Amino acid sequence: MLKDITNIDVTNIKVTIHKKEHKKILYSWLNDVSREFSYHHITFLTSILILEKYTDKYVYLLSDYQLIGISSLYIAAKIEETKTKPIEAYAKVTDETFSKEQIHKMEMQILDYLNYDINSILPGTLFKNFDVIEMLRKNNVSLTNESKLHLLTAIIVDFCLSKKIKFTEIMCKSLANLQQNLNNKQISSNIKMIIRENYELIKFFNIKANA
Repeated sequence: MLKDITNIDVTNIKVTIHKKEHKKILYSWLNDVSREFSYHHITFLTSILILEKYTDKYVYLLSDYQLIGISSLYIAAKIEETKTKPIEAYAKVTDETFSKEQIHKMEMQILDYLNYDINSILPGTLFKNFDVIEMLRKNNVSLTNESKLHLLTAIIVDFCLSKKIKFTEIMCKSLANLQQNLNNKQISSNIKMIIRENYELIKFFNIKANA
């Protein structure tokens, strides 16, 4: 069990990460932190892809899992955001369980493990390779491309949480799942967790408050 209780001051979010379902709890917490920092959902997705790539083969201690997560978000924000929170803010949302020095050290460890080759796993690269924007444009569902992209982000995260598939298969399967979700107007609880503040998607899927 991870030893810390983390919180975000403004919304008073608190979460204890346990061994059971710790991945889902961590992802939910990272989503909350990302929103609290006013980061774009693509930044959150980037952090998840970095986290998935790093933990896919690298052996790590459960006690370091949240540190890896917050460090992945720290890296993602540097890539995707024009204005980022200082490293002290990342330490603060862990209730100072992890220091800024530990976050910086983990950042270097992740980048070193990935050989500083981040571009290949960035959402922008994946979207370009699969021509996602063009696919969204041709889709006749009456949603903005931004909302469709937000939904795709949620679906990718859902796959990372729910399905045991290879990292290289995530994008292809997520695109197929996107079309299925749009056609059937049915989504999982994990997807609801990610899109719960996108009012266009909430209305489209007829998600009730507190659902």
